[in-house]
Amino acid sequence: MVIYNGKLIVGGNYNTMNGMPAHNIASWDGTSWDTLGGGLNGSVWAMTVFNGELIVGGNFYQAGGIGASKVAKWNGTSWSNMHDGFDAVVNALAVYNNELYAGGDFFHSINDTMYYIAKWNGTDWDAVGNDELNGEVYTLEVYNGSLYAGGDFDFDSVNYIGYWTGAEWKGCDDGVNDWVYDLTVYGGDLYVGGYFDQAYDGTVLNYIGRWNGSSWAACGTGMDDEVDCMTVYNNKLYMSGYFEHANGIATRFIAGWETPSVIKENYSDELVSVFPNPSDGKITLDLASSLPVTLEIFNALGEKVFLTNDFETNTEIDLTQFAPGIYFAQISFKDSQVRKKIVIQ
Repeated sequence: MVIYNGKLIVGGNYNTMNGMPAHNIASWDGTSWDTLGGGLNGSVWAMTVFNGELIVGGNFYQAGGIGASKVAKWNGTSWSNMHDGFDAVVNALAVYNNELYAGGDFFHSINDTMYYIAKWNGTDWDAVGNDELNGEVYTLEVYNGSLYAGGDFDFDSVNYIGYWTGAEWKGCDDGVNDWVYDLTVYGGDLYVGGYFDQAYDGTVLNYIGRWNGSSWAACGTGMDDEVDCMTVYNNKLYMSGYFEHANGIATRFIAGWETPSVIKENYSDELVSVFPNPSDGKITLDLASSLPVTLEIFNALGEKVFLTNDFETNTEIDLTQFAPGIYFAQISFKDSQVRKKIVIQ
């Protein structure tokens, strides 16, 4: 599902919606369902909005009756193809650095070789890197300034999860030990769901884990079976899959996870003070330690909006570019972390 032009777009594998013909895609305006130009002749697996258009990927070869191999775009009134498309299913779409990326099980866009991931150049699809990904891409997500991919690939240190910096592919501390199905940003971390039970560094994860950009952490005791998809709602991360227990609790296929750093403040005035607070966006953090520390700022949804790894005491931080509201500053010392609530008026 995705929001486009103020409507909820629902893709999948179906022929009717609310009793009317709807071929694998339909829109909901809050009152009624509508089809999108005749729909698609195969299942929809991924959607995103790019340059004012709805981009749809899946396992189809026609959109609105015109040829469109595995990927197509909808401008609100009509469908069009995206050059030659791909030779196999598209599982994931993402926008990174104002460019559109597609991941899936494809090898080619007609005559061009591009293993499992490609970038749209405005008129055609280009390969990403030097064909390092050697297996299917299931999910794409942007985190900490890089494009992350998860799937069924393993090469060098990029095992089932890796990230594209814009110039090369890198691993996440050697990754995990089996398939990754979904990636979602929550509470400043990248959450990873799939069929794995541990990271290569030995951290036991049991189908769900957290990556903070440098190391892995578990989510309690995890699940008893695979996690297939995740989303954030009302400051909580929800996940679904084939599991029947989450952290030892009976859940049957859906569960919620809440990390304290998203909604709670850690009061440690002896270590950190913030002034003025509330403010117009320009604040000063006074630290008890003069050593450089890491400063991260999250919005009320737990999304990281600011990061510096070389922050020292009594330095003014300019947050005037952010909308008024509640934010959380997380200051990481060598052996501790402090979270302080910040109010921008």
